[in-house]
Amino acid sequence: MKSLVIGLALALALVRPLAAQPFLSDAPGPIPTGSGLVGMAFRDVENAIFGRSDNTTIFRTRGVANAIGRQAAILCGQMGEDSLPHPRGLPAAMRVSAAAQDTARQLLCAPDPDCFAAPWIVAELRGGAAGMDGDAASRLVRALRGLFVEPMVTQDERGRRIVGTRWLAAMRAYDEYLEEAPEAVLADPPGVLTAIGIALARMVDVGVEASGR
Repeated sequence: MKSLVIGLALALALVRPLAAQPFLSDAPGPIPTGSGLVGMAFRDVENAIFGRSDNTTIFRTRGVANAIGRQAAILCGQMGEDSLPHPRGLPAAMRVSAAAQDTARQLLCAPDPDCFAAPWIVAELRGGAAGMDGDAASRLVRALRGLFVEPMVTQDERGRRIVGTRWLAAMRAYDEYLEEAPEAVLADPPGVLTAIGIALARMVDVGVEASGR
Protein backbone atom coordinates (compact mmCIF):
# COMPACT_ATOMS: atom_id res chain seq x y z
CA MET A 1 0.00 0.00 0.00
CA LYS A 2 1.29 3.44 -0.85
CA SER A 3 1.65 5.56 2.26
CA LEU A 4 -0.95 8.14 3.21
CA VAL A 5 1.97 10.49 3.65
CA ILE A 6 3.68 11.29 0.37
CA GLY A 7 7.25 9.99 0.03
CA LEU A 8 8.99 12.98 -1.55
CA ALA A 9 12.10 11.05 -2.60
CA LEU A 10 15.41 12.53 -3.68
CA ALA A 11 17.87 11.07 -6.13
CA LEU A 12 20.90 9.21 -4.84
CA ALA A 13 24.23 9.70 -6.50
CA LEU A 14 24.58 7.59 -9.66
CA VAL A 15 21.04 6.25 -9.20
CA ARG A 16 18.16 6.85 -11.57
CA PRO A 17 16.65 10.16 -10.38
CA LEU A 18 13.69 9.70 -8.09
CA ALA A 19 12.59 13.31 -7.91
CA ALA A 20 10.23 12.58 -10.77
CA GLN A 21 8.57 9.83 -8.69
CA PRO A 22 7.74 11.55 -5.41
CA PHE A 23 4.61 9.54 -4.67
CA LEU A 24 6.06 6.07 -5.02
CA SER A 25 6.56 4.89 -1.47
CA ASP A 26 8.61 1.87 -2.52
CA ALA A 27 11.30 4.04 -4.13
CA PRO A 28 14.73 3.68 -2.50
CA GLY A 29 16.63 6.58 -1.07
CA PRO A 30 16.01 9.21 1.61
CA ILE A 31 12.47 10.48 2.14
CA PRO A 32 12.92 14.00 3.54
CA THR A 33 9.31 14.84 4.33
CA GLY A 34 9.99 16.07 7.82
CA SER A 35 7.32 13.61 8.94
CA GLY A 36 7.85 10.64 11.17
CA LEU A 37 4.91 8.94 9.50
CA VAL A 38 6.42 7.88 6.21
CA GLY A 39 5.65 4.20 5.84
CA MET A 40 3.01 4.30 8.57
CA ALA A 41 0.15 2.05 7.53
CA PHE A 42 -3.22 3.66 7.02
CA ARG A 43 -4.72 1.54 9.79
CA ASP A 44 -2.09 2.89 12.20
CA VAL A 45 -2.94 6.46 11.21
CA GLU A 46 -6.63 5.73 11.69
CA ASN A 47 -6.11 4.19 15.11
CA ALA A 48 -3.90 7.06 16.26
CA ILE A 49 -6.27 9.88 15.31
CA PHE A 50 -9.76 8.39 15.40
CA GLY A 51 -11.98 6.26 17.57
CA ARG A 52 -15.56 4.99 17.57
CA SER A 53 -18.56 5.97 19.66
CA ASP A 54 -22.12 4.77 19.04
CA ASN A 55 -21.10 3.56 15.57
CA THR A 56 -19.79 7.03 14.70
CA THR A 57 -16.20 7.92 13.84
CA ILE A 58 -14.87 10.47 16.32
CA PHE A 59 -11.52 12.09 16.93
CA ARG A 60 -9.68 10.15 19.59
CA THR A 61 -9.67 13.15 21.93
CA ARG A 62 -10.89 16.73 21.95
CA GLY A 63 -7.23 17.73 21.86
CA VAL A 64 -6.69 15.88 18.58
CA ALA A 65 -9.70 17.60 17.02
CA ASN A 66 -8.55 21.01 18.24
CA ALA A 67 -5.02 20.48 16.91
CA ILE A 68 -6.30 19.50 13.48
CA GLY A 69 -8.74 22.40 13.39
CA ARG A 70 -6.03 24.90 14.25
CA GLN A 71 -3.65 23.45 11.68
CA ALA A 72 -6.33 23.57 8.99
CA ALA A 73 -6.75 27.31 9.55
CA ILE A 74 -2.99 27.84 9.42
CA LEU A 75 -2.63 25.89 6.18
CA CYS A 76 -5.47 27.81 4.53
CA GLY A 77 -3.66 31.05 5.29
CA GLN A 78 -0.32 29.70 4.10
CA MET A 79 -1.69 28.45 0.79
CA GLY A 80 -3.31 31.80 0.18
CA GLU A 81 -0.02 33.60 0.82
CA ASP A 82 2.25 31.30 -1.21
CA SER A 83 3.93 30.15 1.99
CA LEU A 84 2.99 26.47 2.23
CA PRO A 85 5.89 24.81 4.09
CA HIS A 86 7.72 22.53 1.70
CA PRO A 87 9.41 19.40 3.06
CA ARG A 88 13.11 19.81 3.65
CA GLY A 89 15.11 18.62 0.67
CA LEU A 90 12.23 18.81 -1.79
CA PRO A 91 13.72 19.26 -5.29
CA ALA A 92 13.34 22.81 -6.54
CA ALA A 93 11.50 21.56 -9.62
CA MET A 94 8.77 20.14 -7.37
CA ARG A 95 8.14 23.24 -5.30
CA VAL A 96 4.49 24.20 -5.53
CA SER A 97 3.72 27.41 -7.39
CA ALA A 98 1.58 30.15 -5.89
CA ALA A 99 -1.15 29.33 -8.41
CA ALA A 100 -1.17 25.64 -7.47
CA GLN A 101 -1.23 26.49 -3.76
CA ASP A 102 -4.18 28.79 -4.33
CA THR A 103 -6.00 26.10 -6.31
CA ALA A 104 -5.50 23.64 -3.46
CA ARG A 105 -6.70 26.35 -1.07
CA GLN A 106 -9.88 26.79 -3.12
CA LEU A 107 -10.55 23.08 -2.87
CA LEU A 108 -9.75 22.63 0.83
CA CYS A 109 -10.65 26.02 2.28
CA ALA A 110 -13.63 27.37 0.34
CA PRO A 111 -17.16 26.36 1.30
CA ASP A 112 -18.06 23.27 -0.70
CA PRO A 113 -20.29 24.86 -3.38
CA ASP A 114 -17.72 27.62 -4.02
CA CYS A 115 -14.93 25.46 -5.46
CA PHE A 116 -15.24 26.29 -9.14
CA ALA A 117 -11.84 24.66 -9.76
CA ALA A 118 -13.03 21.19 -8.77
CA PRO A 119 -13.61 19.85 -12.32
CA TRP A 120 -10.18 21.09 -13.40
CA ILE A 121 -8.56 19.43 -10.38
CA VAL A 122 -10.27 16.13 -11.17
CA ALA A 123 -8.91 16.32 -14.73
CA GLU A 124 -5.41 17.01 -13.39
CA LEU A 125 -5.57 14.03 -11.05
CA ARG A 126 -6.62 11.81 -13.96
CA GLY A 127 -3.60 12.94 -15.94
CA GLY A 128 -5.66 13.74 -18.99
CA ALA A 129 -7.03 10.20 -19.17
CA ALA A 130 -10.71 9.50 -19.54
CA GLY A 131 -12.49 9.00 -16.27
CA MET A 132 -15.94 8.71 -14.81
CA ASP A 133 -17.81 9.95 -11.82
CA GLY A 134 -16.96 7.76 -8.87
CA ASP A 135 -13.37 7.01 -9.87
CA ALA A 136 -10.53 7.61 -7.44
CA ALA A 137 -9.85 11.17 -8.64
CA SER A 138 -13.46 12.30 -8.38
CA ARG A 139 -13.88 10.61 -5.00
CA LEU A 140 -10.83 12.40 -3.66
CA VAL A 141 -11.91 15.84 -4.86
CA ARG A 142 -15.41 15.30 -3.48
CA ALA A 143 -13.98 14.22 -0.12
CA LEU A 144 -11.70 17.26 0.12
CA ARG A 145 -14.08 20.03 -0.94
CA GLY A 146 -14.33 22.52 1.92
CA LEU A 147 -12.83 20.04 4.39
CA PHE A 148 -10.56 22.53 6.15
CA VAL A 149 -13.37 25.00 6.87
CA GLU A 150 -16.23 22.63 7.65
CA PRO A 151 -17.31 23.19 11.27
CA MET A 152 -16.48 20.34 13.60
CA VAL A 153 -19.59 18.87 15.21
CA THR A 154 -19.74 17.66 18.79
CA GLN A 155 -21.38 14.34 19.46
CA ASP A 156 -22.50 14.95 23.03
CA GLU A 157 -23.82 17.88 25.06
CA ARG A 158 -20.55 18.37 26.92
CA GLY A 159 -18.58 18.66 23.70
CA ARG A 160 -16.13 15.95 24.66
CA ARG A 161 -16.41 13.96 21.46
CA ILE A 162 -15.98 15.51 18.04
CA VAL A 163 -17.28 13.74 14.94
CA GLY A 164 -14.43 12.84 12.61
CA THR A 165 -16.31 10.90 9.94
CA ARG A 166 -15.55 13.27 7.10
CA TRP A 167 -11.88 13.64 8.00
CA LEU A 168 -11.36 9.90 8.05
CA ALA A 169 -13.18 9.56 4.73
CA ALA A 170 -10.93 12.23 3.19
CA MET A 171 -7.75 10.54 4.38
CA ARG A 172 -9.01 7.20 3.10
CA ALA A 173 -9.92 8.75 -0.28
CA TYR A 174 -6.39 10.14 -0.57
CA ASP A 175 -4.87 6.78 0.31
CA GLU A 176 -7.10 5.06 -2.25
CA TYR A 177 -6.25 7.64 -4.89
CA LEU A 178 -2.53 6.92 -4.49
CA GLU A 179 -3.30 3.23 -4.99
CA GLU A 180 -5.30 3.79 -8.17
CA ALA A 181 -3.74 6.92 -9.72
CA PRO A 182 -2.11 6.69 -13.15
CA GLU A 183 1.60 6.04 -12.85
CA ALA A 184 2.23 9.01 -15.15
CA VAL A 185 0.56 11.32 -12.62
CA LEU A 186 2.57 9.93 -9.71
CA ALA A 187 5.79 10.16 -11.73
CA ASP A 188 5.23 13.85 -12.52
CA PRO A 189 2.58 15.07 -10.09
CA PRO A 190 0.71 18.30 -10.77
CA GLY A 191 1.39 21.05 -8.27
CA VAL A 192 -2.11 20.92 -6.83
CA LEU A 193 -1.65 17.24 -5.92
CA THR A 194 1.69 17.97 -4.26
CA ALA A 195 0.06 20.81 -2.28
CA ILE A 196 -2.79 18.54 -1.18
CA GLY A 197 -0.32 15.87 -0.13
CA ILE A 198 1.80 18.30 1.88
CA ALA A 199 -1.30 19.68 3.61
CA LEU A 200 -2.72 16.27 4.49
CA ALA A 201 0.66 15.04 5.68
CA ARG A 202 0.83 18.00 8.04
CA MET A 203 -2.67 17.26 9.34
CA VAL A 204 -1.68 13.66 10.05
CA ASP A 205 1.48 14.82 11.82
CA VAL A 206 -0.32 17.19 14.19
CA GLY A 207 -3.11 14.69 14.80
CA VAL A 208 -0.75 11.89 15.77
CA GLU A 209 1.37 14.26 17.86
CA ALA A 210 -1.73 15.44 19.75
CA SER A 211 -2.82 11.85 20.33
CA GLY A 212 0.44 11.08 22.09
CA ARG A 213 1.12 8.06 19.85
